[in-house]
Amino acid sequence: MNITLTVVVAAIVILITALVVITIFGSGMMQVGSITQAQSLCETQCATSCRTTGQIPLTWNTPNIRVQGENSGEPISCGSKYTCDCNKYKT
Repeated sequence: MNITLTVVVAAIVILITALVVITIFGSGMMQVGSITQAQSLCETQCATSCRTTGQIPLTWNTPNIRVQGENSGEPISCGSKYTCDCNKYKT
């Protein structure tokens, strides 16, 4: 009984960890409708990464966001438009 409970708890922890990693690093190309949505997305990525790792997101300077009417439809990076300051999120 005790071993079964340990295995179940370990499996749940592994699944939650995998979901967090996929959420942070598996964003890929994102299509957003407006520059306001892009700003909100970038701010969320910055805050989440700074709080969890203490660093800016790994994809911060990777062009992976398409904004309608911006840059002729070519993808832009959060770093090209915004600043991520992890000092704002230190506790």
